[in-house]
Order: sequence, then structure tokens, then C-alpha cells
Amino acid sequence: MKPLLFMHIHKTAGQSFADYLKEHFPPEEICPCDFEWDLLSREPDELKRYRLFRGHISMPGLARKIPVFDTVTLLRHPHDRLVSAFHYWRSLASRNEPNIPSVFYEMLGMTFAEFLTSPKTRPCVENVQARLLCGANYGGTNEGRTMVSGDVGLVCWDRFLHVGLTESLEVSIQAVAAHYGWGVRPARTINVNPKASTPTDEERALMERVTEYDMQVYDHVSRSLAGLPETSRRGNSRLAQ
Repeated sequence: MKPLLFMHIHKTAGQSFADYLKEHFPPEEICPCDFEWDLLSREPDELKRYRLFRGHISMPGLARKIPVFDTVTLLRHPHDRLVSAFHYWRSLASRNEPNIPSVFYEMLGMTFAEFLTSPKTRPCVENVQARLLCGANYGGTNEGRTMVSGDVGLVCWDRFLHVGLTESLEVSIQAVAAHYGWGVRPARTINVNPKASTPTDEERALMERVTEYDMQVYDHVSRSLAGLPETSRRGNSRLAQ
């Protein structure tokens, strides 16, 4: 069995999915790094002992340390993900949580529309899911850990063992369980935020502008999981530039 990377995209029920994955590995085989910057600070000889990597870690980031591994990830409806991220990151700043990026504190003074349009937040807002699927990196420091660098380009779907959806988390558990021969159980709910306010028409329009390619990959995976006809997930799929 190759090492497994669960590339956790922020606010996609990643803790719930990671909780399931961790049940199937001995603790000593689970990498303790939750962020790419931490992983990159470790030596390959240390990391090669681990069989499960889970966290805000990109495929190129892990490939700098471990050459061969399988990857699974989850996508969430892009609008819901942005609303959740905005309120969650602001809540961390309002509680003055330790060691959080300074941009979270700046969000306390932003409206949701400003969060969607500010140059300061653009790397953690604009088409984050599509860019990570295309090979982008998470920030290489704790300060930049929520930021994503890299462009929209090619999605090599064959590079993924499974790409699932937050809204169909049980389907992803079943798919990974079938691949590895694991038992199936219902997903546990973790880290549920209070219900956020409903976006305005203006805010929806702004979200559409910054998630155009996120919507393409989300719809692609949604149709694939539903068995609807669409371009095969095999091979490369280019997103329009």
C-alpha cells in the first residue's frame, strides 16, 4: 500500500473524513503535520515512516519529500465553502486563538463582500479548489498557511485515488473503504459552525466571479459521482483560462 495523502481543502468537512481515515492506521504511521509549512520543515527520512498524511498539504508539497503516494480530497459547493471560511476564520480571530495568520484579524474589519474582493484575501478566496486540483501549493509558512499559490491549468484526474464532495461524504467513505477493504461507518459531524447569514444578491454575484473554475470542477465531480454523462474523468481535463 502506497502512502495516502488526504489533501484537506479548508471548510470541506475535512476533519470528519480524516477522523475516518485515521481509524485505519496505527498512530505511529500517521504524520503529525497538519500544515504544509510544517511538513516541509521535516526531513524525508523522518517522513518516510508515515503511511497517512492528512491536513492542509498539497500534492506538490508532499512530493518534495515523498515521491510516490495516493491522494484523496473533498470538494464543497464553492459558495458554501467561502461563507463558512469567512465566518470560521473571523471566529478564530475574535477568540484570539494562538498562532493564527494575521489576515484573520484583518477579516474582523471586513464585510463579506470585502473578503471576496480584497487583494489581501485573494489567495485564499479565488478558485482555491480548482487551483489545488491543478497542482497549486499551500503557503510555506504558518503566517501564509491558508493562502494558495498556483494557477488554474490542467487537472490530472488520474492522479487522484478519489475526489469526493462534502455534501456526499458517505459516498467518499464508501469509495475509499471499497478500495482498501475497510469497514464502512457513518461520518461523524465535527466542527459545526453556527448558521451564517444568507448572502445578498451582490455577494452571490461576487462569489460567482471568484469561483468560476471551482464551480467547473465541483460540477464535474458531482456529475461523475451521480453517474451522469460527461467527459471522462480519465486523463487530463483542461479548465478554461
